[in-house]
This record gives sequence, structure tokens and C-alpha cells, in this order.
Amino acid sequence: MNEIVQIKLKEFVKIFNDMPNCKIEANRGGRLLIASHKPVPWAKSLKKQYGESDYKIGYIDPKKNALGFYIDFPIDLLNFGSVTKIINPEEKLVYSSIKERAPSGKSWWRLRKSENFDSIHLVLRNEDLLSYNVQEESWMKLIQYIVDVHK
Repeated sequence: MNEIVQIKLKEFVKIFNDMPNCKIEANRGGRLLIASHKPVPWAKSLKKQYGESDYKIGYIDPKKNALGFYIDFPIDLLNFGSVTKIINPEEKLVYSSIKERAPSGKSWWRLRKSENFDSIHLVLRNEDLLSYNVQEESWMKLIQYIVDVHK
């Protein structure tokens, strides 16, 4: 993992560790689990064969030259328009629908809908990682709103 990934990873971890309704836990393969303080409402639908925790809100997944961020929330809690304005305000990131393969060399994001829960997937590559502002007030409010569902 390079220095840029390490810097941004610390920012992500601090944001979640500062919230009262979740914590960051080490997970397999260097992934970090964003865990609720109580089981999530869709816990029964999580894939136990992959060792997914009943407390899983999401993951932070550091790679050599990128950082992945995946966070789950109740169906229809958020709409595409409001999420877009916060996740991709400068329209620098590629939107990759669930029906297409995500680009391997570019930063991208998606709003994934499923029958049990919805998710935001965000992958930031080095060229976008350092300038991506996870401390932006609207971004932090969005994350707090999602985490607060688990009160």
C-alpha cells in the first residue's frame, strides 16, 4: 500500500471510529470491517459462506494503489440524485452500473440496489484519492445518516 492510500485510509478510519454507532475491525485480507454495535436489519441475507458478520455495515478495502469503500443501508433510504451530488460532486468519477464491469484503471462508484439492502461502492485510484474530500460536510453527513440507521 502506498503513502497516498495510507493517508486516506487513516481519514476513513477516523471518521468511522469517531461515530458512536459503529467501529472499525480488522478483517481478512487487509480489509477493514465497518461494524454496527448491533446486528444489521438484513443480517440474515448476508453470505455466511464468505464469513460476513451480522454487524457488517460495510468495508474499507485498501489496495496497493487504490482504496475501496463499500457501505450498506436499508432499501430506498437514499436516492440516486442526492447520492451523486455528494459522492461525485465534481463529476470526476466514472459511474459504473451494476450491469457493467467496473473499470480497472479508473476511479469509479455505483449505487447498488438489491432485494435486501442497497449499497454505495466507491473505488478511488491514486490519481483521485488524494484530492477526494471525505471530510466534506455533506459527505460526512451522508455517512452519519447511514450509520445512524443502526442506532
